[in-house]
Amino acid sequence: MSNSPPPPIPRFTAVTLGVSDIRASIAFYEALGFTRKFRATGEAVAFFDTGASVIGLFPWDELAQDAALPEQPRPVAFRGITL
Repeated sequence: MSNSPPPPIPRFTAVTLGVSDIRASIAFYEALGFTRKFRATGEAVAFFDTGASVIGLFPWDELAQDAALPEQPRPVAFRGITL
């Protein structure tokens, strides 16, 4: 019998989306019924609790800068989502 703990179960805890219109995106996720967290960020960034994970909305240009990608043109392989 092994004394090793079981391996961890992989789970997504955060999904980050790059959006071109932060206001419209916030309204969309609120209309879906997600609860917005950390409102102190204003419209610079938005986080929504999904129950098991968090959806983070960032302006596309800021997410691209953070990922060291050019703002334009948007690369096909990277559509503004990070896990």
